[in-house]
Amino acid sequence: MNILILTQQGDMAGSTNSISYLCKGLSEKGHEVYLMCRKEALINRLLTNTKVQLVHLPFRKKIDLKLAKHIAQFCLEHHIDVVNAQSSKDRYLTIQARIFYGMKSKLFFTRRQHPEDIGGFIKTWFYSSFTDRIIVVSESLKSYFLKKGYNEKDLFVIQNGIPAFRFDLISQEKMKEIKNQYQLTNDDFIIGVISRKKNQDLVVKALSLLPIKVVVLLVGIQQGEYDDIISELAIKQRVIYTGDVAPEDVMNYHSLCNIHILPSSLEGLPQTLLESMGCGIPNIGTNVSGIKDVIRNGDNGLLFEDHNIEDLVHKIKLIMNNEQLSKQIAEKGKITARVDFSLENTIKNHEHFFASQL
Repeated sequence: MNILILTQQGDMAGSTNSISYLCKGLSEKGHEVYLMCRKEALINRLLTNTKVQLVHLPFRKKIDLKLAKHIAQFCLEHHIDVVNAQSSKDRYLTIQARIFYGMKSKLFFTRRQHPEDIGGFIKTWFYSSFTDRIIVVSESLKSYFLKKGYNEKDLFVIQNGIPAFRFDLISQEKMKEIKNQYQLTNDDFIIGVISRKKNQDLVVKALSLLPIKVVVLLVGIQQGEYDDIISELAIKQRVIYTGDVAPEDVMNYHSLCNIHILPSSLEGLPQTLLESMGCGIPNIGTNVSGIKDVIRNGDNGLLFEDHNIEDLVHKIKLIMNNEQLSKQIAEKGKITARVDFSLENTIKNHEHFFASQL
């Protein structure tokens, strides 16, 4: 198949990794894969020197007939079978390419997050009428769109996956460097939150109810973000801000943690949970859609109620004080990430889905 994938975003985020894995995986299966992205986007660097053919677009605005015409002409010239738009401006531009310039390729949208504003009846009708299907990355996300008025026939679930090579990036030498950089010792109990800004303040506040040996490692958060809370609650434990971390180094930060927490209120299907689980780290997540598609409470992880700090502290202490539970959660989480959510399944499901729609 000739496949065109578009993303206006492609910067530091789990979705960027997911899109790059999809592009690379499909291309390695022998499909001709093109990615339209911004030249300065991180995903452009991630896919340089791969089989994926990169096409740079500015993606300045949602309504851009000139750019839509360019997309339609590109599809015609390259005999594109499938167009897969991954983010907001892409969706508008590909629909314009279809309506105004007769783009004949099959058009699919991928929805990876719960949108803040789903747009009401008109936007629902617009997306449903001018696309062939909408791919959602979790059953929870499908339920959300159904509640917002989408028809079940318009939605198809393909879960995110994580590639096995990510776990090959773990380096004992690099982990030692990180420990030395932040003066971490074997006596520290490290709680990691490895994510863009997603309610990390809850974990910082939880420190006031946790033992002094706990260290919170905030990967992806800039220096000083929660210093006001630390000062207000007179928190004595260390809070380490790493700022942005290179994608190839992220797995080493996961592997340093005793617990990984995702305190987000809204998720599609989070890569950071899969990364941490695959490293054999016990995980705690908010009891919300998306996270619940990955974590089975008490089995391969623990769930806490959104913004309930006491419940979060209780779940942290369960893992800290129960070695058997910690090992069980870590072992089952590893199977979840490496088997149930393997990238091989994700690529295979995309292949079958695209082929079935042609």
